[in-house]
Amino acid sequence: MVLIPVIGFALALASVDPAPPDSIRLATGFEGGAYHRYGEAYREALAKEGIEVVLRTTQGTGENLELLAKGEVDLAFVQGGVGTAAAYPELRSLASLYYEPLWVFVPSAAEFRDLRDLAGKRLAIGSEGSGTHPVAKRLLELNGVKAEVLSLGGVEGRAALLEGRIDALFLVGSPEIPLVRALCVEPRVRLLPFKRSEAYSRLVRYLSPVVLSEGVIDLRKNVPASDVPLVAAVSGLAVRGEDFHPALTDVILPVSRRLHEPGGVLEKPGAFPGPHRLDFPLTDEAERYFRRGLPFLHRFMPFWAANLIDRFKVMLLPLLTLALPLFEVVLPVYRLRQRLKVERLYADLRRLEDESSGDEGFAALSDRARGVSLPPSFVARRHEFLLHLEASRTRTAALRPASAQDA
Repeated sequence: MVLIPVIGFALALASVDPAPPDSIRLATGFEGGAYHRYGEAYREALAKEGIEVVLRTTQGTGENLELLAKGEVDLAFVQGGVGTAAAYPELRSLASLYYEPLWVFVPSAAEFRDLRDLAGKRLAIGSEGSGTHPVAKRLLELNGVKAEVLSLGGVEGRAALLEGRIDALFLVGSPEIPLVRALCVEPRVRLLPFKRSEAYSRLVRYLSPVVLSEGVIDLRKNVPASDVPLVAAVSGLAVRGEDFHPALTDVILPVSRRLHEPGGVLEKPGAFPGPHRLDFPLTDEAERYFRRGLPFLHRFMPFWAANLIDRFKVMLLPLLTLALPLFEVVLPVYRLRQRLKVERLYADLRRLEDESSGDEGFAALSDRARGVSLPPSFVARRHEFLLHLEASRTRTAALRPASAQDA
């Protein structure tokens, strides 16, 4: 009876998912960038849940995707438009986090109105491994712009623009990046508006129309001097689907909500995190989270406790299925064993009566009866037996002289 539930427990245990890891590797970006700053925020928040986050500094989305594909990291920040599901079929998304606009800075004196005016010019669109390069290249192709494309970006690109060695600098990144803010307030350059941002968002599915509001960069200097329409990719969290433990979703996405839900310069409160504008399909767990929120237990319990119950609740049904029928057998057998203890005492009492034993035999049986271990529900049966034993001893003692006289 014990062996059957033990076997059932072992079989159920084999079907339980392993515990989630207590350490994950997160690919961020270059130090000082938005990805790296957010990586530090995730590390601090997840440490409170008992999960250590090891940050991997990288050159950006391109390297992050390669690290994920090779299984060298578990989680990575990625920019929309750099990778595709066809190129990385093993990757999945957890959420989109915030907007990363395409910034095109041109000399203040240049009479450029949109991308078409950049034909034949010298353009810095970032290195081929950067997140800027594929977005800029795609938009230039859509506009039929043929130009001298240079693999420059970042600080080098800024210097080239200010020195007049290039005619436009393309950057993709958060408005909080120091380089972007510095260029926005630089009087020698200006930001090229995307007046057809709605059209771009319909032709390139990973882009969204956004507006850089007047004065939002610097209210005192009123930078920008008017609303500037832009197009933006979204930053997201990507994982390697087959290797990522599904339980981690229920601890990472609540952290994402706390960090990104307040919004920013371009995002309205509550717009992120979300399931939209992603290059890779959502994991099943992330899709469930955005449809229904956290599982019930995770709303009221620490992650480790809720996960432990989630993992082992799968074992309850087979165990109950085995245990309930067994209880129907075990309990009657248990009661029968207790009754047999008392029945054996009565059998010995009948033998003493048949043998007309003396007081010594009855006294020994009484002592043995008092030493028999019985559950509380059977103690009354022992009291009854002791009463019967005393009555039998008295009756036997009364009959003994009469028997001797007859003899």
